[in-house]
Amino acid sequence: MKFISRIHQRWQNFLHNDELKEKIYSIVFESDTKKGKLFDIILNSSAYRYSFSHNGERT
Repeated sequence: MKFISRIHQRWQNFLHNDELKEKIYSIVFESDTKKGKLFDIILNSSAYRYSFSHNGERT
């Protein structure tokens, strides 16, 4: 039970970490960073591959 309690506490710390939220926001929405550009490329290429792997069929 102590193990689950520690995991829960770490998860809560992760969710409420304002510094981490700011870093993720800047990476995702401010694509002038190298990591932001990489994120955009990965997101766009996966959407492109997904759209053609299903031959236009919607799921």
